[in-house]
Amino acid sequence: MQPEHDEEVGYKKPPKHSRFKPGQSGNPKGRPRRTRTTAAIIREALKETVPVTENGRRRSINKLEIIIKQAINDAAKGDARARKDVFALWSDVLRSERQQVPRTGAASSQTHVVVLPHNGRDPLDPELEEAYKRLAIEHHAKKQREAERRSPVNENRENAVA
Repeated sequence: MQPEHDEEVGYKKPPKHSRFKPGQSGNPKGRPRRTRTTAAIIREALKETVPVTENGRRRSINKLEIIIKQAINDAAKGDARARKDVFALWSDVLRSERQQVPRTGAASSQTHVVVLPHNGRDPLDPELEEAYKRLAIEHHAKKQREAERRSPVNENRENAVA
């Protein structure tokens, strides 16, 4: 024979003794902290500032700046390895600057245009529709020129003329 309970126990109604107490979290330890990546640790260490006396003036600069200045100074003193490292770093900087797309400017500075197909249902602005048609015609003509250039018939014709 079961003892009578004052409360009902069942779906979404756990026994009173096993319920969370008011103010108690259901996950007391919480979510574990995310482990830091090696890149994040290095980035953080290079951002740390260090007080330095430079030309008689005291100022704080970050460790990355100190490392770069030391490498350049060593290269200027004639250290071949430091010179090689500085030139490699400088060429990387120049390459990344050349590859950056200007944030402001006209559309003429863009190198690529992506033409997305129109779904045919939504009305287009007449100017956009004209530009879309022009781009589609240019794209088709370019593909045809490439196909003709690669065609084996053209290779035979060029060999016969020569």
